[in-house]
Amino acid sequence: MRIKNLFILVILSLALFVSCSKDNLDIDPKGQLLEASYFNNEDDVFMALISAYDPINWTYGWGTSTWMANNAASDDAHSGGDFKGDRPEWDEANYFNISVTNDGPTNLWRKYYAGIYRCNLLLENVASRPNLQTEKVNKYLAEAKFLRAYYYFDLVRFFGDVVLLDHVPGASEYGLTRTPYAEVYNFIVQDLKDAIPVLGTNAEMLGRVDKGAAMALLGKVYLFMSSPYWSLGNHYQDAADQFAEVINLQKYELMEDYDQIFRRANNFNKETIFELNYIESLGMDWDASNPYNRMEGSIDWQMCGLRKPVQAGDTVLFAEGWGAIKPTSELAQAFLSNNDVVRYRASMISKDSLASRGITYTDPYGDEGYVRMKYQIFQEDLPVESNAWNNNNRIIRLADVYLMLAECVVNGATDPTGKGADWYFNEVRTRVNMPTKSGITMDDIILERRLEFAFEGLRYWDVLRWNKGDEIFGNHKTDDPQYQWNPVKKGLWPIPQTEILRSGGSLVQNPGY
Repeated sequence: MRIKNLFILVILSLALFVSCSKDNLDIDPKGQLLEASYFNNEDDVFMALISAYDPINWTYGWGTSTWMANNAASDDAHSGGDFKGDRPEWDEANYFNISVTNDGPTNLWRKYYAGIYRCNLLLENVASRPNLQTEKVNKYLAEAKFLRAYYYFDLVRFFGDVVLLDHVPGASEYGLTRTPYAEVYNFIVQDLKDAIPVLGTNAEMLGRVDKGAAMALLGKVYLFMSSPYWSLGNHYQDAADQFAEVINLQKYELMEDYDQIFRRANNFNKETIFELNYIESLGMDWDASNPYNRMEGSIDWQMCGLRKPVQAGDTVLFAEGWGAIKPTSELAQAFLSNNDVVRYRASMISKDSLASRGITYTDPYGDEGYVRMKYQIFQEDLPVESNAWNNNNRIIRLADVYLMLAECVVNGATDPTGKGADWYFNEVRTRVNMPTKSGITMDDIILERRLEFAFEGLRYWDVLRWNKGDEIFGNHKTDDPQYQWNPVKKGLWPIPQTEILRSGGSLVQNPGY
């Protein structure tokens, strides 16, 4: 059974206590009596854990999609849609001009704090009940700590200093302030360190985390901490050690066919270390006043499909979407100038190539002559429930670990596996018929990561952590006055104005907003 199927069975009973607040940091104390009487056995804890997983999968929900946000903000894609302002959550991110009242940052903030609240609720209640501290429950707690670390890792990368909560705040805890990002990173590291020894090598259910996912995430956290952007010390060796441990598990392999990594038929394939799991039987609730997304499929893929495709002949290839996240010609040239044919064809296709096959579309806004193929919606995969696509989102895969380990070694770490940076770098390249290189540099890694992970939501944060926002985003579309990259903002998103008001002014806005 998959975790999302199980979630459908348990969410109604959980709703009584996990929704005691819809205002993220403002926790309504009226639910406390029910919470106090709820955690009676292992099954109760497990249902609470499933609830803690749920926000990680929220996609559209008026701006809750991390994947959409990161792709729209990168130089690999235009936010797209039907027209300018069609979806301001991403259109403003596309132009580096995000308003403090934009629904995107607001609902991302709510999404992550909803997940953190659910994790804290579980951890706090079990800690106060010695009878629940069994081996099985300890594994549930380890998963909750992974989830809390994951939520905070996204939060700190979007917003910088954020409110750090290791407990369920009481009714009197108003006026919370932002915690320096260094402390947040240290908190994330400790949660993952606590989780790794307890988690099993194999998850007990598809969609749940295991030791490999936690070690890969911890390695990535160390890599970010080491970067010139965050400047939290040299942790390249710590990161390399974690990546080597993931590799030494010997349970992951590169997929032979790059294109097949991202197809629905290959959910949970041998290359993915952690992915977000979706089902196709529960569609979108369009209630914009509710910050909690009650959809269990992914609407991201629907958002990004071709708008009004016209397909000649008997074979209908594409399902109809809404035209978001359109490839830039700049990315196309990066593929083509490096003769990266395999990844180019798996990631995008030119409008002219489609037209030669009798396929056209009405999709003008942000169109630069290319269509995204990675995570494209195909007619053969049409979901049971409208808009609820069940192609999973690959969050961490082995190629990412290989290139991150290579990056650590280039920056002075010793490779614990003894193979070296060139070996891991070339494993990724030879899979897609690219020539090998020797003596690789950071410039090689920067380009390779762009080509390997196009449209996977990694590019924006990669550019920032390399401290190349001014160089890359500052020179993106310089002929278009709408682009407003501001070095003062450093690529961080604004603290939602609604949260500043709720805090009574104790939350301070990021510079530049």
